[in-house]
Amino acid sequence: TGNNSNHLLLPIKVQSQLYPDTVTAIGVLAFYQCMRLKSITLSDSITVIRGNTFVLCFYLESIEFTSYLLTIEDHTFNQSLRLNQWKYRGAR
Repeated sequence: TGNNSNHLLLPIKVQSQLYPDTVTAIGVLAFYQCMRLKSITLSDSITVIRGNTFVLCFYLESIEFTSYLLTIEDHTFNQSLRLNQWKYRGAR
């Protein structure tokens, strides 16, 4: 997370020798019922958001993404009722 504990910044790389490759997808139910999450910034490397990833994130209001995001699967933001800002920033 960044300075704000309610903001999620998804990195280009995971800082671990176990996962040295670039992060390209967010898995099914990865942030299920993450009640404190208010905003998301996706890095250029994220190309896929799997289904039901942000289900029941009631306080999620905004997501920022680039043109590299190619797929948002069904029901990804189901019951994320406050999500009302989709910010496109273009590729870096």
